[in-house]
Amino acid sequence: NSANYFQSVVKSVGSASNASLRLFMMPGMAHCRGGDGPNVFDAVGALKQWVETQKAPETMVASKIVAGQADRTRPVCAYPSVAVYKGSGSTDDEVNFSCKRQ
Repeated sequence: NSANYFQSVVKSVGSASNASLRLFMMPGMAHCRGGDGPNVFDAVGALKQWVETQKAPETMVASKIVAGQADRTRPVCAYPSVAVYKGSGSTDDEVNFSCKRQ
């Protein structure tokens, strides 16, 4: 439903929505936290940068913390893009993924 709502806002507002609206889907995060996927990310930092520099975030890096250490990192891409594995390197390292439009 989040994607449906996002698309309905974009349809209603048009290109003006690019200035004030982003959707980041968090695969594997579960409802609020605790899933198998990375769930720690700096949303406040991304918002601060957006407000201060007028540059909307296209990606954020999320981490899965296990025993106080980052066990897995992934890029979280602005919808409708998704993180796609590049085909080599560890699937637990965000540098081995890129954001691709669905």
